[in-house]
Formats: sequence, structure tokens, C-alpha cells
Amino acid sequence: EDYGVDNQYWIAHIDTNSVTQDVPGSLNSFTETLLSSGSHSDVTLQLDSKTYKLHKLFLRRSGYFRAMFSESWSTSASIDLTDICQTVPGVTERTFDHLWLFLYTDKLSPVVPEDLLPLGHLAQFFDVPCLVALIFDKATGFDKLAIGLEFDLLDDWVNLFLASIDATLHCQQLSDNPSIEKWFSVEELKSIMDTRYFATRSRYLLAQYILSRDPNFDQEEIAKMLPTRTLELFLPLSKCTPALVAE
Repeated sequence: EDYGVDNQYWIAHIDTNSVTQDVPGSLNSFTETLLSSGSHSDVTLQLDSKTYKLHKLFLRRSGYFRAMFSESWSTSASIDLTDICQTVPGVTERTFDHLWLFLYTDKLSPVVPEDLLPLGHLAQFFDVPCLVALIFDKATGFDKLAIGLEFDLLDDWVNLFLASIDATLHCQQLSDNPSIEKWFSVEELKSIMDTRYFATRSRYLLAQYILSRDPNFDQEEIAKMLPTRTLELFLPLSKCTPALVAE
């Protein structure tokens, strides 16, 4: 029916920016409601005293659950997750909440740094590689580099470059980042410092940080990895022999 309006004009000028995935009635909103309410659940998972009423349709995004549901499995059976918590280090109820939300909505809610590695291991255990990739993408600084090293995501030189650059941008906050001391030994930091993508200024800052953690570390060895123009800055801190400056 013609109401005197150019329908093509209105279709072409819909403001798509005002449409979000989480508006009431959207698919994401619907699946998140299913997750939180447990409505029409067809599988029960138990973690200590908490019960999850979930849906096989979404759990099948996990290779682990696909294999489980393809075998003879009783729909009335409850799956106990307690043993998995003991198998995967650092996993808590909060880690599982992140996993379920991703399987239902493709979203990753804000994750505190100490949960990144356990969540990655949990995603790996349940065979959800796209979640591991998303964790790497969302992480920043040395958290990103640690996750890349832990899950072998740095074989590709582009990922290595991006992770190294991202870590470089965070070198100014080395002493304020608890993830560094937790995830990297001094020896590992020295190896990172030797990465050819690491900027000169960041090498110097990282050298300072290494010595602040371990003043007895082999300072001359660190100095040899610094460009000549940086050694004059580093020498007063490291007390290395002046011979290192001459090249």
C-alpha cells in the first residue's frame, strides 16, 4: 500500500548505529536471558553448591561438549564440574561464568588480569579456540604477551609484532603492573627484551626494571643487548665496565 512515502528512502536511511545487539528483544538479549534464567534448560551442571541450568544448543559450541553429547548421554544426568576445577589451575565460579556468557552471546565481559590465564586454560580444556583468540585480542601490555606465549599464539610474526608493540607501549608502567612479576621470571624478561621488535627506549626501561627486581642479575649481559646510544644512560645504573660502550 502506498502511503505517499518513498519506502526506499526510509530503508536506506535507517540509523544502524542506534541498533545495538543488546536491545530488548535482540538475539543477544534473548540468549543472555536464557542463560541467566535457565528457562527451557535441557542440561544441568554442578559446581560445588552452584547449579547451572544450561542448554545443549549453546554448549555444543564447545568441542568438549559436542563430543559428550554425541555419545550415549542421559538428558537427566547432571554434569559435575568440580573435577575440572582441580584439573585446570586457577579456575573459579567466576571463570565459568565468563565461559558460559561467551558460549551464549559471543561476548567477553570485563576480566580482571588474574582471571585471564585460567579462562584461557578453561577455554582450551573445553575446546573453544575462538575464546582463547578473543582473550588474546582483548588483553593489553604484558598480559597480552604472556597469553600469547602461554597458548602458542605468537608463532605468527604479525601476532608477535602486535604483542611486542603493545607491550612496548606499557613499559612506562612496568613497576605498577602486577602481572609482570606474577607471569615472568627475570630470565624470561631478559628473553623478551632481546626480541628484535622491542623498541630501544623500552629495552632500556625493561633493563631498569629487571635490575630493580634482581640487583645481582648479570648486568653486563643485559647491557650487551642495549644499543650503543643507550648504554650511556644504562651504565650509571648497572655499574657495567666502560669497555662495553666502545664499539
